[in-house]
Amino acid sequence: MRVIVRPYPLLSSNTDINPVGDWNRVFIPYCTGDTYLGSRPQTYVDPDGVGTAQGYLLADSGPIVPATLLNGMPSNQGGLFSAVSTIWGVDTMIESLPTGGDRILADFGEVNALVSESFPNDRLSVSIFERDYNFPVATYESAFSIFSEEGSTVDTGPGRTEIYRLTSEDLDNLSYYMPYYRNTNTSHCLTVTGLEDVGSSELEFLGLFQADPSAATWSGTEIETDAGTVTYKDFIEELLDDSVPQQSYYEGTCEGKYQICALDCEAYDAVMCEAAVQ
Repeated sequence: MRVIVRPYPLLSSNTDINPVGDWNRVFIPYCTGDTYLGSRPQTYVDPDGVGTAQGYLLADSGPIVPATLLNGMPSNQGGLFSAVSTIWGVDTMIESLPTGGDRILADFGEVNALVSESFPNDRLSVSIFERDYNFPVATYESAFSIFSEEGSTVDTGPGRTEIYRLTSEDLDNLSYYMPYYRNTNTSHCLTVTGLEDVGSSELEFLGLFQADPSAATWSGTEIETDAGTVTYKDFIEELLDDSVPQQSYYEGTCEGKYQICALDCEAYDAVMCEAAVQ
């Protein structure tokens, strides 16, 4: 018997694995990490004349953190925003937005609230592992030293997702899903199959996949709640269910090898952290 395991579950047509397996899909190539910019508008017309009254956003592992928390405290993102503005030269594009450009120029993190307000009938979400190692390195290392004073270590991962969680709690149509850590892909991206989070070998993963494809696929995305265990697949299904209010999930439990880099974990050790990530 041949077993086909797709690395990206949301490209699977198996609805036992993928909540949108029977939806139409558009593939947009991605390889450089650059922002897609351009000046040519393109309008897509529904051949059936139905159109789209509502949209859903599932943003995986790339949150934009506001520079100021709801309590008025800074999130230490100013240096990053300044660096990105220079590197990408995005000011002209932002100024051309039909609304809200001034807010985003003042604080890139305002894009969360602006999208939420501009599309109040849409259901929006952001997801990321709190100890996603790839994201802070790719995002912050080009802007400033990834190892800095403890007071600003929040910029480079530890506590960063806690900041995002606090700043999104007043947006009714923006929810978040934030597990703490998993082995697969150094905790980067929830929408990849959890190949390294089942047993100690590929054979163990394949065994579980044959018995329960959904459980194997979404391994490592679990969050324990008072109502039971929730996976990222469950979260996606809730996001797409217009009959229920959006709900957010946050794990925040120290686990995994990079807890030595987390200021909020007892295992935190600056020397061991730098050695581990080098």
